[in-house]
Amino acid sequence: MTNLIATHVRPAFSEGRQADDGIMRFQSCTTVEGRPSVSTGCMPANRVVPIIFVPGIMGSNLKAKVDILDFRNSVAVVSQAPVWRVDDKKKLAKEWALRKQDQYQLRFQYDKVAVDDRGKIVVKSAGDAPGRTERAGLTEEKARARGWGTVSAVFYGEFLDWLDSQLNQAQQDMTGGKPVDNPMLTHLKQVATRNPSGVQNEAQTPPLTAADIEVLLKVDNPVYAFGYNWLQTNLDSGHALKDFIQQTIDQNNGSGRSCEKVILVTHSMGGLVARAACTVAGASDKVAGVFHSVMPTDGAAATYKRMVSGFGGEPTHGMWGWFTDWVGALALGPTGDFVTPALALNAGPLELLPNARYNDGKPWLFVKDAAGAVRPLPNAKDPYAEIYLEQSAWWRLLNEDWLNPAGLKDDLMLGYTKAVERAGDFHSSVQAAGDFHKNTHAQYGFDLDYRAYGTVTWQLKAPVEAARHATLQREHLPNVKPLTGMDIYLRDEQGGVHASLSDPDAHGDGTVPAQASAMRVDQAVAAGNLLVRDAGYSHDASYEVGGKSEGHQAALQAIVRMLKAEVPA
Repeated sequence: MTNLIATHVRPAFSEGRQADDGIMRFQSCTTVEGRPSVSTGCMPANRVVPIIFVPGIMGSNLKAKVDILDFRNSVAVVSQAPVWRVDDKKKLAKEWALRKQDQYQLRFQYDKVAVDDRGKIVVKSAGDAPGRTERAGLTEEKARARGWGTVSAVFYGEFLDWLDSQLNQAQQDMTGGKPVDNPMLTHLKQVATRNPSGVQNEAQTPPLTAADIEVLLKVDNPVYAFGYNWLQTNLDSGHALKDFIQQTIDQNNGSGRSCEKVILVTHSMGGLVARAACTVAGASDKVAGVFHSVMPTDGAAATYKRMVSGFGGEPTHGMWGWFTDWVGALALGPTGDFVTPALALNAGPLELLPNARYNDGKPWLFVKDAAGAVRPLPNAKDPYAEIYLEQSAWWRLLNEDWLNPAGLKDDLMLGYTKAVERAGDFHSSVQAAGDFHKNTHAQYGFDLDYRAYGTVTWQLKAPVEAARHATLQREHLPNVKPLTGMDIYLRDEQGGVHASLSDPDAHGDGTVPAQASAMRVDQAVAAGNLLVRDAGYSHDASYEVGGKSEGHQAALQAIVRMLKAEVPA
């Protein structure tokens, strides 16, 4: 920020506001005759480093880009209608409570949907500055222009508003000819100079100082959101993010303002999109740094579990945790016959499956019988062939009987095979291109109270000889379905065997296991960058403002550290 003041008269600070047309406007102070004064106008810095937030799977709003047809060629979803929009949890649960499996299949087709920018943006209806967001004071029009309407208001609306206010409301006022910190800057110097809980390598990552925080006075950091089609491969979303980065830079150049790079802040699968943008699409030179939160770096075994048995039956945390997890299971699919038709033909969700590097290449799927015999998978470090594309073994990922409840005439098995191949291409392409941006910061969950599936185990209730596994097949009775989806029945000519899925077994955040996946990002975090292993929060709540996680504070700290390297002292 630059303070403009005439020192030969008595100064008086008068707050100004940057209008929606970009022009700064102020109100001057009137004084009695003979006592001249001048108002101090705080102009925005001419150096701009935008922050672009990249959400996780199902965190972007989607709409139908064409009429979506059912097997009769009748319109099931009209073009431009919302397909997935999370503006309100109760409304979401109500919308999806009565939908059958065919609706999941029809609505979740990567080539039939596009990003929907019409999501809810919460603004004040009364009080001070009505029509503006609660913290940052943006109009709905400005917030929407920055992409806030492309992401879920429930998951991310408050965080975006909070982050913009923290970065852009810090300033110094002139009092008695001396600069004095305003309340926001004072607050940041008290709060943001303490390392968040769980910081690793504190000797190499000392807390920020009050002087470090003052970098915010030298740079403008408008916060943007990048909603993307999370059903398509993250390689395509990475290229789209690269274009968005360039558009954002172009928008913030000119009229005396200079913008060369952006900073990326990601949640969950958004980290995969950002990595693809930086390494494969070539956006790295336009990115000053990246902060990843709860990224499934090498995938998550929970993706396998949810494809075969749904979102039901997993541990919850407290009454509110039970409610939110229940809503999630209801909307995302309580059992595998809902989740499979929703996700199996879409490469983006399949790219959350464990890759060949997951768990350091060791097996992560186990079949145990009552006699103690164990079959570990994958045993050749190839989960694609041994689990995802396997079509005969009962532990396979895909149940073909669940794939086409809408009765479409397309060759869906071919579509599934291509989606798995695209997922494998994504994993290998990002790793081969360098994996991470050179200036990476990160945070993830490391908590046994929020266990995630590091490995998945099928426990058979009877001894089963090795040769018999080839004859056993899942039996799916059309009118009998377990409440949780955690149990299946296997049958062959010799009879039947009951099998149950294990509970989560690893430190994590309820979704992403630390050692098997999230910790891979450690190798990308250089000395002096922020690396946080936090506890006590769930995957979806890692950016919850005022919640158990300090992810929002860690993101703010990481941004300040990146700005220090970008903005001249």
